[in-house]
Amino acid sequence: AATTQIKPDSATHSSILIRTFTLQAGWLYFPVGGGIVADSDPLDEYRETLHKASGMIRSLRTT
Repeated sequence: AATTQIKPDSATHSSILIRTFTLQAGWLYFPVGGGIVADSDPLDEYRETLHKASGMIRSLRTT
């Protein structure tokens, strides 16, 4: 996803949103994934996806 701000003077600022949560119908979603290329190792890609998800989960914990 992306967000864009357009100011009255027509200046724009855009960002690509990564590591974000979405709350929809009482469910909290946080998509994670990666890019697959010809020499990707499926196990490495899986581990990377789990690593990305673990950071999101840690951010929800309270101390």
